[in-house]
Amino acid sequence: MPVPLTHLEQKRLEAQRNYQAEREFLEINREELERQKKKMQEEGMKAMMEGGMFRVLSRMGLGPTLPPLSPEPAPAPTPAGTKDGPMVVAAAATPVGQKE
Repeated sequence: MPVPLTHLEQKRLEAQRNYQAEREFLEINREELERQKKKMQEEGMKAMMEGGMFRVLSRMGLGPTLPPLSPEPAPAPTPAGTKDGPMVVAAAATPVGQKE
């Protein structure tokens, strides 16, 4: 009568099967995956070059910082507290540390 596999042995066999299935998938679809990778790289370069060389260099941290392409200003952050403005806290009648 064979000894049943431990939990660890079962997981190891499962991981080996998954690894083998992934290798087979990559071998079968290698050309398509390489084509997609190249296409994504080209699209990324086109998007990066959209603003010109100064924008590319500024994104890399090598050139001057330029404003964003959109002419719309960023919305101002809302103040903390109420929806109409900052929360106001009443001041103490006597300064802290002094006695009346």
